[in-house]
Amino acid sequence: MKLNVEREEDVVILKAVGQLDALTSPKFQEALDPVLAEAPTRVILDLSDAPYVSSAGLRVLLPAQTLKLEI
Repeated sequence: MKLNVEREEDVVILKAVGQLDALTSPKFQEALDPVLAEAPTRVILDLSDAPYVSSAGLRVLLPAQTLKLEI
C-alpha cells in the first residue's frame, strides 16, 4: 500500500493506493495517528484506489470515524 498525504490549508487528504489489510493496516495507522494529532479542521480519506479493505483495515477506520474523518 502507498499512502499519499496532501494538505490544503487546514484540510488533510489521505489517499490510500492498494489493499488495506492485516499486513498494511499498521503502516496506515502509523500515518493516520500523527495527522489526527494535528487536529485539522477536516480529514478526507480517499479509498478510491484501495480495491480491498479487510476487517483489519476497518479496525483502523472505525475509531477515526468518531473524530469526524470523512471517508
